[in-house]
Amino acid sequence: KKHQYLNRSSRRDFNHSFATQMIYSDFLSPESLHGDAGFKSFFRISKCRFQRLLEDIGNSGIPFYSYCGNRSCSLEAKLLLPLKTLAYGVSYTAFSDYFHMSSTQSQEACHQFDLAMVKVYEKEYLKQPNSVEL
Repeated sequence: KKHQYLNRSSRRDFNHSFATQMIYSDFLSPESLHGDAGFKSFFRISKCRFQRLLEDIGNSGIPFYSYCGNRSCSLEAKLLLPLKTLAYGVSYTAFSDYFHMSSTQSQEACHQFDLAMVKVYEKEYLKQPNSVEL
C-alpha cells in the first residue's frame, strides 16, 4: 500500500510595501481613514506617543528594527502588530494578514518588541524606586 503525501502549500509571498502603504492610508497619514481617535481606538496608544516610540526604537540601533529593506516588513508594521495584539489580547497571528507577515515574522515582531521596550525604556521607566518614591 502506497503512502499518500499531502502537498505542502506553496510559500506565500507577502507584499510588505503594500502593507506599509495601507498602514499609512488607514492610520498614519494626516488624511488617514481612521484619524487620530481611530488610531487610539485600534492600538490603545495615541498617534503622538506612537510617533515617539517609532523614533526611539528606530534610533536604538537594535538590529531587528535597523534593516527595513525590500524583503522586510516596515518599522511601522513591526511596531503596530505587537501593539494591536496587546490592545486586543489575541495571538500574534490574528492580524498577520493585514500587516502581510508570516506567523514566524509576527511572532518575532512581538518578541523583539518586548526586548526593545526593556532596552529603550529601562532606565526611564523600569528603574528601582528610591526611598523618597516609596
